[in-house]
Amino acid sequence: MPKYERLSPEELEVYEEFKRKENQKIGAVFLVVVFVFILTKWFLLTRGNIDSILLRYIGVGAYLLFFYFFLKNIYRWYSDVNYRYRANPIKRFFNRFYKNKLAVFGLFVAITIIILAVFAPMLAPYNVDNYQSSWTKFSMIPPTKRHVFGATNAGADLFSLCLYGARIALTFGIGVTAIGVSIGIVLGLIAGYYGGWIDRFLQYLNDVVMAFPFLVLVITVMGALLANPALRESVTQIGNFLNVPGKLFIAFVALSLFGWTGAYRLIRGKVFSVREEEYIDAAKSLGASNRVIMTKHILRNSLTPVIVQASISVGGYIITAASLTFLGLGANPSIPSWGRLLSQGNAYVTQLRYFHLTLFPGLFLTMTVLAFTTLGDGLRDALDPTMRRNDQ
Repeated sequence: MPKYERLSPEELEVYEEFKRKENQKIGAVFLVVVFVFILTKWFLLTRGNIDSILLRYIGVGAYLLFFYFFLKNIYRWYSDVNYRYRANPIKRFFNRFYKNKLAVFGLFVAITIIILAVFAPMLAPYNVDNYQSSWTKFSMIPPTKRHVFGATNAGADLFSLCLYGARIALTFGIGVTAIGVSIGIVLGLIAGYYGGWIDRFLQYLNDVVMAFPFLVLVITVMGALLANPALRESVTQIGNFLNVPGKLFIAFVALSLFGWTGAYRLIRGKVFSVREEEYIDAAKSLGASNRVIMTKHILRNSLTPVIVQASISVGGYIITAASLTFLGLGANPSIPSWGRLLSQGNAYVTQLRYFHLTLFPGLFLTMTVLAFTTLGDGLRDALDPTMRRNDQ
């Protein structure tokens, strides 16, 4: 039986007309975005920095409008609201996910933060290089027209620093999650499928790692790497090759070494149940190799909890990265990060007129973590087979 049933000729004609109109709409919005971008850059080049903040906001708004419109049409593409499509897993997933308004909000905020991080050099109204020794004339000023988030005690524009801080946060959050989940999937597949002494050894290793507080373990490993000149030099060279500052890359490596335990436990438990299914025995009887069975049959049916856990873990690693930089361990002082901004503003937290020093970096951090957490909850509900009864 095919995965998707064919549409009738009448439905196919309606579907093609729908695709044509939606493609025209998306193309028109994209052209508007390009026009606004070119117009913004032209104004910035010809009129200087007078209206730069307003023009940058217009550019960001155009990008966000485009992504919102694009995601909305992806949902309509697979929805039953406007057209009668045959039931399929993709449609059910979008239906369940779109019903969760909090998850849609989390997705929108997450995409917004990612856009701000990617386009930070274009959107930031001021340069952040060597920001600790720049603009001391504007030190500690509250939010104004030129500095919408105010300025730090070093005189740097806080809005620009928050935008560049999003790069550090997402690098830690998404990068460490990707590496940790990849390691956890491989180890979980091996332990769950083969069992025996391999499973016992990996489970023992997992228990040892989880026996220590995660942040303390990361700080200990960072201290060991920084104390050993040979290891520090090797890791620093790798970081320089990847265009990542040495101390920042050491923190990234330390987090990645211990970020696999969650995915490992989920995959291992799922493999134990999936490997007993009849289709696994049928694949073995047909002569399928262990690699094919593990990747094509077991892994495909075991990824759902890992996807959910990975989305939620991004927020957790962002918090961990902020904690490290708050303590002065995650990045050099010249690199803007939300944790370091909070650490610098902490000295003035008792003075109400300097509220902006901790409010805006904390707001960026809170909204980012909340976005990925709600996105993970929405993915869990959308991917949960027990939710299908609500699709009717």
